[in-house]
Amino acid sequence: MLRLILKRLIFLIPILIGISMISFLITSLSPSDPAEVAIRVNAMVPTPELIAETRSEMGLDRPIAVRWVDWITSALHGDLGRSWVSGRPVAEEFSEAPRHTETRGRSARHHHSALSSMRRDLRITRGRQNGSPDPISGLRPFLSP
Repeated sequence: MLRLILKRLIFLIPILIGISMISFLITSLSPSDPAEVAIRVNAMVPTPELIAETRSEMGLDRPIAVRWVDWITSALHGDLGRSWVSGRPVAEEFSEAPRHTETRGRSARHHHSALSSMRRDLRITRGRQNGSPDPISGLRPFLSP
């Protein structure tokens, strides 16, 4: 069993490298210029000089392979870089995500609980009328969570 786990972990390494390369390539090939977007988000007028300066600061003037190697090396050391939009460290932005996810999950749980009890009450009420079978039972596969 341990051998199988080690084998899977070894196969996971090239897969993660490939996924990181593909995702980095896709973000680099996006039609919008990240430097121009960063300038516009800060309510500034993008001029060619300002765009060139921002591209240099962000490292976008270097070849994509060099940028990927720098990024993956930094990521392996725990530095995920800075957000192009907010300028904050990406790790900080990731740390805020669980709080929002937890709030949404709690809300979904409450909605599901309320809808389940309404469905159950409706089924009990309908099933008792005139001794007839539950008319909603035909829809049960569509209503169950």
